[in-house]
Amino acid sequence: QQIDPKSYGSGFLDGFQKVISIDGPGALLLGGVPTLSGYFVQGSLKYGLYGALKPTVASGLHLEPGNIAALVIAATMAECVASGALCPIEAVRIKQCCDP
Repeated sequence: QQIDPKSYGSGFLDGFQKVISIDGPGALLLGGVPTLSGYFVQGSLKYGLYGALKPTVASGLHLEPGNIAALVIAATMAECVASGALCPIEAVRIKQCCDP
């Protein structure tokens, strides 16, 4: 397992060499699909929601559309939703890499 500190705690390059020697070079790519798809979903939600929330937050708070407070609040809301969507996908990646 890649999470065992006794086996893989002796350095970055040594850890790579041990993973390759034990599990083969394909083990370094394990979890790549959930990582790429997860960050694609997170980025899409973050920027899509930010664009949609900017005018909504500004009008809801009776501020001008470019007001910095409205932009920060819209960005925070979008990031919270996007990160929440990323969490289950990251859990899949961790299970793939760490479960025997």
